[in-house]
Amino acid sequence: GVENIGQLLYSFIRFTKKRRIVEIGAGYTSLFLLKALHDNDQEMQRIHNLQQDGKCRMLDWPWTVESVVEDYVGQDGSRITDTASSLICIDNCLHQKETASGATAVAQSLGLGRYLDFVQGDAFELELPPNSVDVYFCDFGVGSRMKDFAQNMWPAIRPGGFLLCHSTLTNR
Repeated sequence: GVENIGQLLYSFIRFTKKRRIVEIGAGYTSLFLLKALHDNDQEMQRIHNLQQDGKCRMLDWPWTVESVVEDYVGQDGSRITDTASSLICIDNCLHQKETASGATAVAQSLGLGRYLDFVQGDAFELELPPNSVDVYFCDFGVGSRMKDFAQNMWPAIRPGGFLLCHSTLTNR
């Protein structure tokens, strides 16, 4: 179902403006996530520029929340850098029809490689600092182990963050 979940993920990230994403089970969906990060960075930079020019007003009322834009880009626009938004993909590349290994090359060819950190390994061994992840997207078949996985990675999700799961029951 990448034809369905890819578009959902892109729209979700665009809407929520989340910036630190971890994807377990990389592949085609990684490209949708990377493009959303890229498009969000560009949009927020344009909004910041409009704010700086005093053009974010309608009928003399601000149509943006300046503090949100400043949190995203910094007061001087300095925080939108090549590493501010990121996608960490972890995949063991053992799936019979794995697409993870090709995602890095495609991301590079699309100019999105700066957002991607690909890790070949076991997701159960991934250790991330507490409160360091905005969105955890699990697209791998752990079946009955999903509860254990979720409990172990939950501390890494920031307050207001999300755990999204796909194929947890169909990929056993």
